[in-house]
Amino acid sequence: MDRLLGRLIQALLPPQWGEALLSEAEHVEPGWPRKRWLAGGVIAGLRARLKEGVMPVRWGAWFGIAAAAFLVAYTVWRYPAAAGGGGGPIYLSLVTVLLLGYAAASWWVTRGRAGGHRGTQFGVVAAVVAGLAAMPYGLTIARVAVLPLAFLAVLVLLTIAAIKAVRDSGSPVQALIAGGWAGALAALGAFIWGMAMAVAAPQRLAVDPSVAASHGGADLIAANLGEQSVIYILGLIAGPMLGVFAAVIGMVIASAKRPRQSTMRSVV
Repeated sequence: MDRLLGRLIQALLPPQWGEALLSEAEHVEPGWPRKRWLAGGVIAGLRARLKEGVMPVRWGAWFGIAAAAFLVAYTVWRYPAAAGGGGGPIYLSLVTVLLLGYAAASWWVTRGRAGGHRGTQFGVVAAVVAGLAAMPYGLTIARVAVLPLAFLAVLVLLTIAAIKAVRDSGSPVQALIAGGWAGALAALGAFIWGMAMAVAAPQRLAVDPSVAASHGGADLIAANLGEQSVIYILGLIAGPMLGVFAAVIGMVIASAKRPRQSTMRSVV
C-alpha cells in the first residue's frame, strides 16, 4: 500500500516535491500514520493537478482513446469481414499500437509541459474542425470545397499552438510538443467522428470500385467499411506528423518576428 501511494505521489507531484514528501514519510511512524501521510500527499497532488487542469485533459484524452478503441472493437464484432483479408490483422495491430501510443503520449504531455497546454487549447478546436471534415459519405461538391479549407484551418491552428508555446517557454522542444499534441488531438477527433458515422450507416459509404469488384452483398458493406477505416487509422499517424511540420513553420515565424521587435526597440 505504501509503495502504491508513493508511486501515485511521484506521478502527481513535481519530482522535487515528490522526493521531499517521500523522504519525510520515512520519518513517520510505520503503519496507519505513514499511510495517512502518504494519502495526504496524493490528495495534495490531485488538487494541484485539478487546479492546473491537467487531470481533466488527461482523462478527456483517455476517454477519447477508449471511444476510438470501442469503435474499432464494435466494427470487428459487427462486421467481421471488415477485418478480413491479408491487411486486416496488420491494420488491427497498427491501430492497437497507435492507440496505446496516444494513451502514453497523453500522460507524458500533460505532466506540466507548456507545449501540452497550448497544444490542448488549439488541438481541441482542430479536433472539431477535423471531425466535421471527416464525414465519410462520398465526395460531394460541398465536401470537395470544404476539405481544403478544413485542412488549411487545422494547419493554421497547429501553427498558432506552436508559436504560442515557443513564446511562452522560449524552447523549440515545447513548440514541437504543442504542434504534435494538437495534431494528435485533431487526428483523434477525425477518427472518432468519422468511424462513428461510418459504423452508424455503413450502407451510405461511397463504394470503392476495387472493393466492389471482389465483394458483394453484406460482405461488400463490411469490406467497404474496413477500407474506409484505413483512412482514419492512417490519419492517426498523419496528425502528429502534420503537427510537427506546423511546429517548424511556427518556429520560423516566431524567430522571424524577434529581430524586428529588437530592431524597433533599438531605434526607439
